[in-house]
Amino acid sequence: MKQKVICVGQPKTGTTSLGEALRLLGYSVAGWNPLLLDQFGKGEIQGIITAYEQYDAFVDLPWSHPLVFPLLESRDPSAVFIQTIRSEESWIQSVRRHFASTRTPDRYRIVDFEKKATGLVEQYIERNIQVRKYLREKNRKILVIDLSKGDTWSELQAFLGLHLNAATMSFPHLNRSEQ
Repeated sequence: MKQKVICVGQPKTGTTSLGEALRLLGYSVAGWNPLLLDQFGKGEIQGIITAYEQYDAFVDLPWSHPLVFPLLESRDPSAVFIQTIRSEESWIQSVRRHFASTRTPDRYRIVDFEKKATGLVEQYIERNIQVRKYLREKNRKILVIDLSKGDTWSELQAFLGLHLNAATMSFPHLNRSEQ
């Protein structure tokens, strides 16, 4: 059985790309799941627990939710964590393109985006700090990685204790939009 990998990066930080990289490394990956997120919002956790037993790696929501990942962390002392990040400027631009778009379903759209942008960036920064603080206080293994910088394959493989030839491939970058 593989060590579980939980991505605690916020949406629009490369979580989908990380999920694809983990798939290429042989992990079974659970990604964005609005049904489980809705169930969790109603206080139902069994779907999350069941899915956690079926997969090796977890990216995006509900897995990175600030109340879900601590639940999983407390149940699995061997799990490791990856926090995907990006610059605040790049992140808010991506959030604007995705969540302020008229193509975004109403339940996910951010209305009056420009009025909320500064607060969203502040929340992004604070949440990243709090996630790292929480995991470090629990003495958990965490990799903080910006997928747009550096030797991503080497960092990821070293963190996971893998010695594969994935570095010869380009790191996947999915869901990229025009800059």
